Amino acid sequence: YWRDWSSDVCSSDLYYLLVNDDTLLVPQALAKLLAITTSPDQEIIAVAAICDPDTGRGTYGGRRRKTGLVPITGRPESCDTFNANCVLITRAVFARRGVFHDRYTHNMGDFDYGFQATMRGIRVIQSPDFLGTCADNPPTGTWRDRTLPRLKRWKLLGSPKHLPFFEWLEYNRRNSGLKWPLATISPWIRVLLKR
Repeated sequence: YWRDWSSDVCSSDLYYLLVNDDTLLVPQALAKLLAITTSPDQEIIAVAAICDPDTGRGTYGGRRRKTGLVPITGRPESCDTFNANCVLITRAVFARRGVFHDRYTHNMGDFDYGFQATMRGIRVIQSPDFLGTCADNPPTGTWRDRTLPRLKRWKLLGSPKHLPFFEWLEYNRRNSGLKWPLATISPWIRVLLKR
């Protein structure tokens, strides 16, 4: 996690690169992200669009609140938040936003960081084309798997790798506007209704 190494950064650093260990980047990935953030003093977060290695379908990258994963268009695209499979953060952004919120143990930190940045006028921009590959996580064996018994799904939902209740509540309180109470309980309602 970012906070595990954040104490090692220094004020002279220009950029901070986050890369998931299951993401394979193309050779020019960093150069293409640097083309989006042409100065470390710009308040820009550059996000690498990532695709499935077998199908070529987009799996991770920039996200928009209403439509989800931002499509590849051949030009840089503005986003509301991001998956942190590969993200380049400028010194200027780090100076304002620091590291991920320490409330999150596994999930939600990247989405929260992106939403909080855009709320403060920091631009989140996705690369014009795919810069790496990473297979999407299937719903099988997760709380979204409707073939599992309801109690099993319930336990998975509240586990650290999914949506621990108080972390999920904090995430929604910070990012879901006036509908945050409904957004917080909706996954539990889905499990109860077997949806």
